Parts: sequence; C-alpha cells; structure tokens
Amino acid sequence: MPIITKESADQAIQDIRAIGFVDTDGSKLKAIAVHYNTDLQGADIDASTYTIHDYGMTLSKNDLTQGTNPGIITKVYLNDKPEIASCSKSHGSYVIIETNTDYQGSCFPRSYAITMAADVKQEKPLCLK
Repeated sequence: MPIITKESADQAIQDIRAIGFVDTDGSKLKAIAVHYNTDLQGADIDASTYTIHDYGMTLSKNDLTQGTNPGIITKVYLNDKPEIASCSKSHGSYVIIETNTDYQGSCFPRSYAITMAADVKQEKPLCLK
C-alpha cells in the first residue's frame, strides 16, 4: 500500500489552487484544491489531515459583524477535478478542502489577491489502496 507522508507530500503535490468568490464584504476563500501526482483512492482524509492558514483566519472577533471562525476547514474530500463537489468521490487526484465563509467582516477592505493566498500543509500520512 503506497503512503504519502508529510515529508514526501512536497514531491507528490503538483499544484494548489485557491477557489474563491466575492461576497458583500469582499472576497473570501471558499476552498483549496490540492492536486497530487497519483490517484488517492482509499485515502483516509478528514479535517485533521491538513492545516491551512488563509487571510480570513487573520480576522479577529472585533473585525466581524456576523458569524464566527472565518476560514477554518469545514469539509475535506476527494475529487477528480479541481472544483467543489456536492458529494465526495471514492477516488481522484485532487483533495478539496472547503473553508468556512459564513462570516462578515467590515473593518477594512480586503484585496482579492491577498484573500485568495492560502497556505496548506499535509499533517498526516495518506495511505492509498
């Protein structure tokens, strides 16, 4: 059974894409698509498999007019395309990491380019079938 460890993830990851949108209070990161160089069929993934840091997470409670926990991971699943799906697939070379966008900030305008910048780190090994 092949394993992609935290250490070997740098070689296995081919591309990382930010998926975002513009809301009434500015742009928000909706998801991150992590593209691996192999099909991840059988990989046991969940929110604890990855850590992310995105611009939304830098907002404090005082910056928010509505909602809580900006930018935290809400859902992680496989897909065969770099896009958000209504249901997860059993295989694919993309891991989709969805983030919380149910908040509103009002203290300062946020640049789309800055908001779409995100850092992701694989924290646990991926064991593949």
